[in-house]
Amino acid sequence: MKAQTKSHPNSKGLSLIYLALIGFFSLILSCSGDDAPQNTFNGDALLNSSEQLQEFAEKGYTKVSGDLIIGSQYNSTDNWPNSPEEILNVDSIMGNLLIANTRGLSHLKVLGNLVYVGGKLEVADNSSLSSLNGLEKLMHIGADLNIGSNALLQSIEGLLNVQGEVKELNISKNHLLQSLNGLEGIEKCETLTISENSGLNSLEGLEGLRFVTSEVAIRSNKNLKNLQGLNHLRSMPGDVDAFTLSISDNQGLASLEGLDHLNRLYALNLDDLSSIQNLTGLESRLSIDTELKLRKLANIRSLRGLNTQISVPVIRITLNNALVDIGNLRGVNALNILQINGNESLKNLAGLENLESINQVLINTNRSLGDYCALTNLMINHRGLQSYAVVNNLFNPSISDFSNGNCSL
Repeated sequence: MKAQTKSHPNSKGLSLIYLALIGFFSLILSCSGDDAPQNTFNGDALLNSSEQLQEFAEKGYTKVSGDLIIGSQYNSTDNWPNSPEEILNVDSIMGNLLIANTRGLSHLKVLGNLVYVGGKLEVADNSSLSSLNGLEKLMHIGADLNIGSNALLQSIEGLLNVQGEVKELNISKNHLLQSLNGLEGIEKCETLTISENSGLNSLEGLEGLRFVTSEVAIRSNKNLKNLQGLNHLRSMPGDVDAFTLSISDNQGLASLEGLDHLNRLYALNLDDLSSIQNLTGLESRLSIDTELKLRKLANIRSLRGLNTQISVPVIRITLNNALVDIGNLRGVNALNILQINGNESLKNLAGLENLESINQVLINTNRSLGDYCALTNLMINHRGLQSYAVVNNLFNPSISDFSNGNCSL
């Protein structure tokens, strides 16, 4: 997968806003003397107990030059019998903020003055944390935002004032989290991962997200019903690298609606989605740089919803046991690879009549497939054909069979 390497004119407004925010924070952090006295903790601050946090609070630090760690990077700490009532004076952390491996810490009100994190914010493996309340003043995160494996976390609304761009946005394994409200201010990221949040039923909260430069991965959220929340996500305009969209193992996902504004992707991977019955949501004319993969869509009967003018060099359609109709591929006229494997109900290849050139044909183990006549012109001319493997289907014609009129049983 690829990351963005070039700027583009249509994102100029977003870039100017983001630069203005950076300038604002730089001005705040550079002030000194009588105007804005700074009591700086130099280096990394590790607070792995409520006692250590209280001592740190009493020092009155307003700035940490390195990382601030509450809890432990490696092992769970039992030194938080109650959530601390102290509120740190710290308004800026130049490095990373890590809140991890705590037991007993239920909220983050201790960080009630925090405005700026220069590096990443990670909130992980906190067994009692139920909300991010306390982070309401936070406006800037300079790198990744990772929230993972917080067993009781129900709300991330404390992040509601974070604005602009983060690098990696990862929300994973927070099983009581039902929505993503609190992320509305994030407009751009390199990667978006929403994974293994079993209570999550929508992507509400991501409405502000406009651009992703590398990958969107939505996987293993068993109660996720739809993709509403991604409605404003757009393909990057201009001559820049597109992102990979991977949606997999979301067993409750019934619709792809919410992807309406996408017109270019690096790759599209739809895998193990048992409630999807069609591809409604992909109606926009879509260009895919590398491959379209449709795998284990157990109840999909057709490719209805997929724009017929799709442009893609590799198509892989595998293990879709209810699929009987691939007619929405009729706009495809050139491929590098066509792979159709293990689709038990597929009887014919109607929809591929306009395919004029191909490098590899891989069709196997489609037990009902007996009609290949849609490929007749392609196989007679076999323009560009380098590999032809058709085996273990109901009928397995050779290339010469097409010339002899033997394209079906």
